[in-house]
Amino acid sequence: MSRNLKTQIPGLDILLNWDDDDDENANQRPEELLIVLRGDRGISKVNLAMQMMIGIAEHFGTERLPRFYSLDKDNKALKIKYKNIKGDDRNIESLFPQPKRQDNSYLYSKLLQFNAIVQDMDKISSEKKLPCIVIEGFAGLSMEEFARLPMATLEEQLRDKVHVAILVFDNRLMNYGTGAEIIIEMRRSFNAQHNYTHYELQIVKNFLRTATHGWHNYRCDDMGRIIVYPSLHKLLSKKQQMRSRFEEVLGGSQKYSHVDHDVLTKKEVTIQDVFCPKGGTITGIVGANNTYKRRLAVISVIAALKQNNQVLVMLFNERRTGFMDLLSSIDRNYLGNSNLHLLEVPMGCLSQDEFIDFIQRYIKQYKQDRKTNVHLYMIDLVAFDYAFPMLQSETLFLPALTTICKSEETSLTMVCNKKFSLVDEVCFVSDTVMCTERENGKDPNGLTIYLEKNPFGHEQNSRVFKMDIADVTANADLLLSLRFDTEICTTKDFWRQAWNVHPQLSENIPK
Repeated sequence: MSRNLKTQIPGLDILLNWDDDDDENANQRPEELLIVLRGDRGISKVNLAMQMMIGIAEHFGTERLPRFYSLDKDNKALKIKYKNIKGDDRNIESLFPQPKRQDNSYLYSKLLQFNAIVQDMDKISSEKKLPCIVIEGFAGLSMEEFARLPMATLEEQLRDKVHVAILVFDNRLMNYGTGAEIIIEMRRSFNAQHNYTHYELQIVKNFLRTATHGWHNYRCDDMGRIIVYPSLHKLLSKKQQMRSRFEEVLGGSQKYSHVDHDVLTKKEVTIQDVFCPKGGTITGIVGANNTYKRRLAVISVIAALKQNNQVLVMLFNERRTGFMDLLSSIDRNYLGNSNLHLLEVPMGCLSQDEFIDFIQRYIKQYKQDRKTNVHLYMIDLVAFDYAFPMLQSETLFLPALTTICKSEETSLTMVCNKKFSLVDEVCFVSDTVMCTERENGKDPNGLTIYLEKNPFGHEQNSRVFKMDIADVTANADLLLSLRFDTEICTTKDFWRQAWNVHPQLSENIPK
């Protein structure tokens, strides 16, 4: 079997470890594959099998077509499902044959259908194997009826007649003994904390390849297409392979280049340096309400667009009108910029795996395909606390997201309210942390900025800077040129908890 065989289902090839054609084990796949799908009813097993059939068949070309057999489904309904998934109905009659059954009053109709399918497959030449065959509908059989089926003989026949065979079982057959090279289990799960039902699958067996353990979310869209979202643990294991790194240490084979330590330290740091970092830099803009965080983010967006970056701004539970109004007030020339994309993220149970999948697809399209720099913006993360419970509750979400951005050399700027429950995590994963503060009694357009953390070389390491801006609404280019030239020892006063108490009780305030 060719090493570049794919199901072409987003996310599934990653779990099957079929996504890396350069892997030395890629050409060790058997010449014939038997794949078993099993799980509860009503979780889109047929959709997954049909979509796998479509993707696998495309690999073998159009000379010989796949086939889809069902023991109990209406052929017309299957054809409609196929047309929605595939987007066309070419050769559809050949894809869904209806073998004639021989009448026998002693046999149940589904057993007759099974016999008809076996007889129909007998007509396939072993020298001209079909690319893929799917057989589903075993759920309609009782366990006694299923026990009467010659399944071992069927598996042998499939290996002789087809390159990839897919059998679809229900959850009663979890212990069914099979010689399948790949077994995929599917289930419906309920998250009691968020009162949310979702769907998961896992690869419990992957012959000759390392099985991807653990459960992974998937969705079935309105057209019936399956999208799989590999878990954060799978993504991180691909990005950070701890075992191979440790083996290098044991073997003494670590090779360091002087380039790794060739850090160009900046003598002076400006706001421009913070807003236009090198690719893969993570920036956090943190402050209380009404401290011009969004304005600074918009100025950063304009600076990124001036450098011809591809920019994606994600607005969490916010309408784009507010962002566009702010952009218009600063520089109207960028309202219709083709490199700027705005994504309104509606509130709800958006999973971390699904969100990261969106990010990876965006990076792939605009960075790898078009070879351009990509800068992502997330505004405002405090919405996680109130409108995105699954993102807020996953402790590995921000570390995983920033790890992916760094590995893809994609810049990420996060706007974060000071009260955000995960503000410490934001500061931890950020290379640059900029804090914003306004004080009563001063110019209402005045702003104090603290550069608490920066990646500008060893001479700047552990240094904290403070900048007082008289009018943050002034010319944006002038703002970008301002230098951080006032150094302070710490920002503990910025982070200190405010207590709204009567002055006479001040002695009770914790120090």
